Amino acid sequence: MGILTFTTDWGTRDYHIGAIKGMLLSFQSDLQFIDISHQVARHNIQQAAYIFKNAYPNYPAGTLHIIGVHKQLGYPSELIAIKKDGQIFIGVNDGFFSLVFDEAPIDMVKITIAEGSKHLFDLPTLVNSVKHLLTGKNLYELGVRPSKFIERLAFNPTIEDELIHGIVIYIDDFGNIVTNITKDLFEKQRKGRKFEVVMRKISIR
Repeated sequence: MGILTFTTDWGTRDYHIGAIKGMLLSFQSDLQFIDISHQVARHNIQQAAYIFKNAYPNYPAGTLHIIGVHKQLGYPSELIAIKKDGQIFIGVNDGFFSLVFDEAPIDMVKITIAEGSKHLFDLPTLVNSVKHLLTGKNLYELGVRPSKFIERLAFNPTIEDELIHGIVIYIDDFGNIVTNITKDLFEKQRKGRKFEVVMRKISIR
């Protein structure tokens, strides 16, 4: 039995996820699907990376992860498959994976999209790639190595003597706010001083 996870910004109203799962079940009826999230903000790879990075290490070796979040860029994007840390990943080479992994993956391939397809997430191509990898076939039979692994720097807070200016990465369903300001950085910069948190003209003391 194989395990597949999905992290996308596709929502749950459209047919894409249902179609992919149906096509894969026709191939292997005992597949186990896990929806990590389909509610990522559109094209927000930073948010997707935060959600996925905190989830995927908890899955067993051999799990295959599909990441359907695409950062719109000014140049053509490509779908890549990666083997790393005993797990398999399929997603877009747009900087997402550089936000997830501490080091660039060694084993990765640019997936050859079906001829004539105009969609990055072409369903037959995606499904055939999953089939190929679940049966233990060679990763590099799916295409060639990408000419470049796109890396994107995580947003770092701006630090001044009396100020730390950060950004909100994620707000969960309980209203908890995740920023790019770590506790260690905050305490180091605070130096025991009293502090004030300012958010959109709302102050918290």
